Amino acid sequence: EFPGVSVYHAEHIQPRSEPLRLEDTQYFKELSKILDIGPINLSSKQLFYGGDRSGAALHCHSAAFNALYVGQKDWFLIPPHRAALSGMAAEKLWSDGRYRKEHVLRCTQNAGDVILVPDGWGHSTMSHGFAMGLGILYKDKSDQHHGGKMGRRQDRSGKQPERRDEHSSPPPTPLPPHQHSP
Repeated sequence: EFPGVSVYHAEHIQPRSEPLRLEDTQYFKELSKILDIGPINLSSKQLFYGGDRSGAALHCHSAAFNALYVGQKDWFLIPPHRAALSGMAAEKLWSDGRYRKEHVLRCTQNAGDVILVPDGWGHSTMSHGFAMGLGILYKDKSDQHHGGKMGRRQDRSGKQPERRDEHSSPPPTPLPPHQHSP
């Protein structure tokens, strides 16, 4: 790391370049039962890692789950009707009080935890020490219009899909740590 600089790296993983296929793991088989999804629902995989105080800037996208392999990070989550985008570093946004915190839910993710982020929820993360994990965007059966991309896609008629109200998307749900069977 560079003194005083928080470095965060995220890269999209192409299916043929994966060291292992997530879809073939027991972990994914168990998670897919909970989420009621299959490999066809996965739209994007991203490996991320970074040092202390690094993290993702405020953004939103389709439903996702995020598995943290190493480290600890704070999540800042904002309901869809209050969600926003920011290019500002997570540390600066949250420590300087630049965002009205009465709209923000906060939780801490530890190594081995998986967090689910529903479609359209704004979110940002900030690591405590080195952190590494995998983020997966998926197409939620209840809302297929995002297709794994940021923003909303037009339907065949050329119209934007209706935005769901604030009560239609449940808050993010931390899952218990994965239990390995002997």
